[in-house]
Order: sequence, then structure tokens, then C-alpha cells
Amino acid sequence: MTFEEVRTGTFTTLVVCQWFNALNCRSATQSVFSMSVLRNYWFLGGLLVANLLQASVMFVPFMNEIFHTTPIPWAEAILIGAVASLVLWVEEIRKWFVRRHPGTSPMAS
Repeated sequence: MTFEEVRTGTFTTLVVCQWFNALNCRSATQSVFSMSVLRNYWFLGGLLVANLLQASVMFVPFMNEIFHTTPIPWAEAILIGAVASLVLWVEEIRKWFVRRHPGTSPMAS
């Protein structure tokens, strides 16, 4: 694995973590899966644009030169998505706990 591939993978992991974090931040207690993403067109559009921009940073040659990145295999991109989704799953567990035990979370104050 080259340095550019590691840099691209690391950068992409951080970006995708933030996409999942944005989904989480829509509610401190409600599950992401109980809320419709389609209700907020600005949010949905922002996620779409962010995905397109990240894909261009990874796969468009002149963007590779600007950001010092390199294309990564699709299997690696899918793995990055799976690992970055841990941000979502850990927060879903926290939200579940807060819903089951109201008043025990520091956020409940």
C-alpha cells in the first residue's frame, strides 16, 4: 500500500465518519432510523453534494493532484464506509440507553 493510498483512506474515513455524525446530530434521543431524511431537502442535498465531492477527490485525476490523493479500490471504499458507520451504531446504542433510562444521561439536564 502506498503513502497516497493510506492518506486517501484516512481522509475518506474521517469524512465518512462526519456524514454519520451529521445523521446522529439530528436528535439527541431519537433513533436515526425513526426519522425521515427525506423531510429535510437541504440536509439530503448536503449529504449528496458531500458524497459527490468526496468521490471526486478520490477518483478525478486533477482532484487527486490538488488533494494528493489516489483512487482506491471500491472494496476498500466499502470497508471504509462500514468502519466509519461505527460512529452511527455507537450513538444509536447511547440513544437507546437514554430512551430506556431517562434522566441518567448528562444530556438530560
